[in-house]
Amino acid sequence: MRLFKHGLQGKTSIRIAVLLIIMLLVTATSTFADAAPKPSLDIEIENLEGAHCLVDLLVKPSDDPLNEPWVDYEGNMTEAYAYLKNYSEDGYYAAMATGQERMSGYFESTIVDGVATVNYGYMIPSTFKIIVITDTGEIHVSDEIQRRSFNSYMTYDVKSGKVKESTNVIFFLLMFAVTFAVTFIIEMLVLIPFRLNTGRHRKIVLAVNAVTQALLSLSLYLSSYYLGLIFTAITLILMESLIFIGETITYTMKFDHESKSRKILYGLCANLASLVLGPVLIIILFSF
Repeated sequence: MRLFKHGLQGKTSIRIAVLLIIMLLVTATSTFADAAPKPSLDIEIENLEGAHCLVDLLVKPSDDPLNEPWVDYEGNMTEAYAYLKNYSEDGYYAAMATGQERMSGYFESTIVDGVATVNYGYMIPSTFKIIVITDTGEIHVSDEIQRRSFNSYMTYDVKSGKVKESTNVIFFLLMFAVTFAVTFIIEMLVLIPFRLNTGRHRKIVLAVNAVTQALLSLSLYLSSYYLGLIFTAITLILMESLIFIGETITYTMKFDHESKSRKILYGLCANLASLVLGPVLIIILFSF
């Protein structure tokens, strides 16, 4: 009976902790609204000739343009920069060179083995074209692009004219496979000292971890794809808290042992063990 009371107190403490985290996040968001993460755009440009190039995004005129360059250019490709400032085709203008968008970044990039990279931040447009001017006089303009990801990674092949945006789906599928396997093994081993190691209980642990790790991986993928790194970290904290509570309740309801306190304690200990030991085992696994 004492164990049962302690289990309930533990579950109540977790609920209070989750509520405090939510309240803290809401307060921080409303107080520091301008400190929210900003979108970013990284572009790798392939099959270029020359040693240097200027890169900008072509956009339609914004409702509130600066009408002056957002970033000053102080390099050697002055003729190419003048071309960017005066570029106009089908209603598109160079975003940074004309001040159409308040973007952070730099115009010029070094070409190494035919590849150049540029990085932009702050107010990234959702629809644009990419324009590249090399020091050999080549001008490359992509087709119109619809940016989908909050922190976007694109590859622009000037030879084929194709632009690809990375989705990182493979990474999150791998993450699901690894975290599912590690947490299942840990929680299955915790069944032994609690004398709950039956075929039925192992199947329940297997099914519960398949569902919770799938939801965790999906939520982290969506938050990283659409919201950025900071909100992904917040999502991780909230999801881990919800999984901690949800798995404990599920094991308490589905396990067929007569001791309710033992089932509650198993849920708490299994989740705590996977929360503490899981990252350690994953790091060791990927260190080989």
